Order: sequence, then structure tokens, then C-alpha cells
Amino acid sequence: MFDKPFNIHINKDKRIVQLAIRVSDNFVQDHIFDLQTFMRITKEFYKGAKVIEFMNVHNYWQLYFKKNYVKMFYKLQDSNRSPNYHFRFSHEEIMMLFDEFKAKLEKQRSK
Repeated sequence: MFDKPFNIHINKDKRIVQLAIRVSDNFVQDHIFDLQTFMRITKEFYKGAKVIEFMNVHNYWQLYFKKNYVKMFYKLQDSNRSPNYHFRFSHEEIMMLFDEFKAKLEKQRSK
């Protein structure tokens, strides 16, 4: 298990990003993203977007940058019966996520 809110891995050969979201000491949600999608989201983040919305396979995702926190939300696309998942992270935690992704991407490119 890991202590930080996120753990991120890049598989350059498969062109995917694996994002693990730490929900508690005993529960982690793992999500797989297309590398290009995650790169686009990262660019939007560094441009200062207040809202980032995107699709990942069958899930609709949102990042809302509120005054005191960042809301991360996802649900199954086009489903009123699917559970909705809401997370709140500090701005510093989200910054760490994208900084870590950027550093790992640079490391992959230098190989």
C-alpha cells in the first residue's frame, strides 16, 4: 500500500497510464487511461483550467477546481443507475499527481 493519495505508473509500450486512487488504508481504486488522454488532461491542468471533463473508455470524468479543494468525479457514461464517485483532494495533492506524471513521462522518454 502507499501513503500518498495517488500512485501513477506509465506503460510506454502499451501507451497507458495506470492511476491508483487511495480511498483508505485498505481500499484503492485502480484506473487505466490512454496515455494521450492523460497528456491532454495534464496540459489543461497546467494551463489553469477550472474544469476538466473527459471520457475514459465508458466513464465520464470531471475535475472541478474549487476555491478550497479539487473535486474529482466519475460515473459510467449514459447511465442513471450507475454509482457516482466523488473525491475531494487538496490543490497540493492534485499538483503532486500531475508533477509526478510529468516527471515519470520525462523519465520514460529518456530511456
